[in-house]
Amino acid sequence: MLFSALSLLLAATPAQATPRYHVLLVGVAHPGCACFPQLGAVESDLASLAAVLEENWHVPKADVTIATDPKETTKEGIEKLIQSKLIAPCKDRNDVVYFGFSGHGFQIADESKATKLSQSIVPSDAHVLTADNPASGVKKGEVDPDSLLTGPEIGRLFDALKGKTENVTLTFDSCHSGQITRGSFIARGPTSNPALERYLARGNPKTPKTLTDELGKGRGLVCLSAAAPEQLAWETGQD
Repeated sequence: MLFSALSLLLAATPAQATPRYHVLLVGVAHPGCACFPQLGAVESDLASLAAVLEENWHVPKADVTIATDPKETTKEGIEKLIQSKLIAPCKDRNDVVYFGFSGHGFQIADESKATKLSQSIVPSDAHVLTADNPASGVKKGEVDPDSLLTGPEIGRLFDALKGKTENVTLTFDSCHSGQITRGSFIARGPTSNPALERYLARGNPKTPKTLTDELGKGRGLVCLSAAAPEQLAWETGQD
């Protein structure tokens, strides 16, 4: 996935152009929610990715932002980083924008949403509900859907690049994000998802939309993910 993503990313601009790069790599190894186990390889994954960008494709180090501090990687923090590091600085049609996420993924069963089910990434401030939420079908003690960053929400952020550049690549190394697994031992997703289990038990479709569907359709960007919507992505804990 990594090398395919980089090939797409860097082949996207015309050969004669000298592109400016806007790269944001976000990692959340341990959200503040006990249902998500701590991941051991997130920081090393992002460091390796940054090294490949800088050494193999000569992306200037100054153009690469790595965010792993939990204070920066809250839901609001990730949204602000996307705006300040990717959207606002992009000024030219030859600019290249790359967003990479490494961490946990989650499926949201939310009865209040049109699709009923969305794929999402898990920010550092993800939390559980302190009371039942009948509107969303989520009970006390289960993950609050509003504390996650969903595919539609991410897509709306990147809609701001329309008319600026079409050289946009997004990669998600997390569970339920789109098609391959990556190892064994620690799943990049929750230990359980009772709300989703109840949703499926009522005969609802398993995955109305994938994260790549939600982000890529009609947006002029490339979106690659580490697992199909019903799959877990795994890490060995090795560098």
